[in-house]
Amino acid sequence: MADGRKRRRWAWAVSAAAHAGLLALILSVAPSPALRDFEEPDVLPVVLAPPKPPKPPEPPAPEPKPTPAPPKAAAARPVASLKVRRPKPAPADVAPLPIAPGRATSPGDELGEAEVAGAATAESGGGECNMAAWLQDRLRKDRKVRDAMSLAYRGRPLVLWRDGRWIQREGEDGAGLAAVREVIMWEVAFSPVACRRQLVHGLVLLKLAEGPASPRIVVGGASWRWQDLLFSQDRAAAAG
Repeated sequence: MADGRKRRRWAWAVSAAAHAGLLALILSVAPSPALRDFEEPDVLPVVLAPPKPPKPPEPPAPEPKPTPAPPKAAAARPVASLKVRRPKPAPADVAPLPIAPGRATSPGDELGEAEVAGAATAESGGGECNMAAWLQDRLRKDRKVRDAMSLAYRGRPLVLWRDGRWIQREGEDGAGLAAVREVIMWEVAFSPVACRRQLVHGLVLLKLAEGPASPRIVVGGASWRWQDLLFSQDRAAAAG
């Protein structure tokens, strides 16, 4: 019993000594007043800027365009190589120009409006062989024809060819107004064979311009063909 009490007292003494030593140790490491009075320095805020984006790559420099070579001078063509267009020879089955003069003028070299009322015109024809339209267009484009008709026309249609003869007017050296006759014969001579052999009945009226006062010429007969304008009955009779 006495031993138990001694042991308890000894344990209390040891515990008290241990607590005292621990308290002394804590007090020995307590901060000094100088350390307690020390103020921590101000902390400067640091802002991190985002990195700058990289610069875009520069476009490549354009390639220099090639300089075109100067055009080469065209070689001079020798004069001997130039081709000169020659008029076509007249077909073998037509008469050469000009024809012999026809009969002298007569009161029938001009016609009245009633006499040409039923005459064929460029507008009344058609098909591939509208010879009236073809001749009328060529006559309108020829200045010599227009000049000759302006002097000879007196307001009534002029008969230039009728029943196989070219009509000669007073004061003319040739028949059928030479300038007009030659254009008509030339165009008929070089027209397609089927067209110049086309059968025609009655008169054909050709207008040299539009309008009621435009000069007009008449060719034709009872029954004839365009190729008949290439021959003269008077010349054929003289040759016979």
